[in-house]
Amino acid sequence: MEQGCTISVPQQSMELPLILNMGLIFFLLWSSSYLLVQSGVDAMGTIPFGNETDYLSLLAFKHQIIIHDPSKALGSWNNTIHFCNWEGVACSRKHQQRVIALDLSSSGLEGSLSPSIGNLTFLHRLDLQNNGFIHEIPPELGRLRRLKHLNLSLNSFQGVIPVNLTYCFELLTLDLSSNQLKGKIPVDIASLTRLGELMLFNNSLTGFIPPSMGNLSSLNTLEVGINHLHGSIPEEISQLTSLEQLQLSVNNLTDFGLARFMSKATPSSLTDKSSSIRIRGSLGYIAPEYGAGGQVSTSGDVYSYGILLLEMLTGKRPVDDMFKDGLSLRKFVEIAFPDRIITIVDPLMPLVEKESKTYECLASIAKIGLVCSHKLVRERLNMSDVATTMHTIRAAYLGTRVH
Repeated sequence: MEQGCTISVPQQSMELPLILNMGLIFFLLWSSSYLLVQSGVDAMGTIPFGNETDYLSLLAFKHQIIIHDPSKALGSWNNTIHFCNWEGVACSRKHQQRVIALDLSSSGLEGSLSPSIGNLTFLHRLDLQNNGFIHEIPPELGRLRRLKHLNLSLNSFQGVIPVNLTYCFELLTLDLSSNQLKGKIPVDIASLTRLGELMLFNNSLTGFIPPSMGNLSSLNTLEVGINHLHGSIPEEISQLTSLEQLQLSVNNLTDFGLARFMSKATPSSLTDKSSSIRIRGSLGYIAPEYGAGGQVSTSGDVYSYGILLLEMLTGKRPVDDMFKDGLSLRKFVEIAFPDRIITIVDPLMPLVEKESKTYECLASIAKIGLVCSHKLVRERLNMSDVATTMHTIRAAYLGTRVH
């Protein structure tokens, strides 16, 4: 018996490390499984609520923003429900568990936009307008090759327009308006041949309007006003036969107002439409001192901006038939200011109650428009003060901090 129970030393030295290794492997497997479960991932390495990539990308997005909205827009973003049922998230029926839309517009969000958003490769729509996002627009958005609608307007994004956005070949709508973007309009934007709406107004863009924009044959809306663009209006713009709305005002363009542009030998397809096309930045926006031989100045740009605000407020243009016999767009608003602003706002706007935050916002915008469009140059604000005031009005309306 003793001989049968004898274990030789060489055999023990070989089996003991094996036993220790197996124990170590078992411990690592158990501990990793435990950690995965604690983090919301099962032992097979999958998310219990669906696609791992999209789930983690949404969490990374959430972790980089601050929520100031009392309604808690992201309150549902937790493990108690499937992420496809989270507020603002929509998933595909064909490709289950893949996010195709993220709409968190006007949600009181602040912070930076996580580069992880570029991992939502099935995304068709991204709408984050009217929030408080800051810092740069992540170039990772260029990975979203299925993206059709991108709206980042009414935020405080800084930096340049990412060139990588020109890789989103399916884009139909690109709205980056009312931010703090600088730099030039990417020349490669002409590669977005399906683009129907391009809104870049109210930023600090410099350089010229790329002539390559003439290749955007599907474009029906082009708004690049209220920037620091210079040079002439490219004649290639006349090739945009689908164009219905063009906004170029408050820039340093030599062909301001399209007066000379429209008088050139442009294709009949555009000339014939000139009576119905909405060209913002032409007659009615030019400061009165220009007609008296005054030189182009920043105060003239302020005047144009004021008239533009009044048009957006009322839904009326300074050249509409109703403005005659001494009645102008500015006079129309001035008569109603401040007690009867409700009576002159654009009828397409939702009903506004007096004493509401919306009413106060509209009244403040009307006041800025009236001051900016004052006949006397010395009574107008400078553009820096206008920008600061408008940003303050927006922050007060959203209940967010001024950056």
